[in-house]
Amino acid sequence: MIQTYDSSLKGSKNTLEDYKDTAWLRSVEQNVNKAQQPGDPDKAGIPLIEAIESDETPLRLLLGTDAISAVRGALNARLNEIDKWEKISVKTDY
Repeated sequence: MIQTYDSSLKGSKNTLEDYKDTAWLRSVEQNVNKAQQPGDPDKAGIPLIEAIESDETPLRLLLGTDAISAVRGALNARLNEIDKWEKISVKTDY
């Protein structure tokens, strides 16, 4: 099922040919909801309440396996970069 977003999401009716291969690719008019996202937004409420009511409220709460995967990948990339440049980075120590 493919549906466009509701009418509250609007973009400009004017387009510039110079930007058809760049900015226009991510314009509002190009956004389509294919209803294939892995998470169910209706299920977000309960985990949010559980997190808020917990003894240790998280600074960041990732909702869904896609969010966990994306953040874990970004953090692993940062750790790999730290490891790669550690020998040079520590040269500033006394």
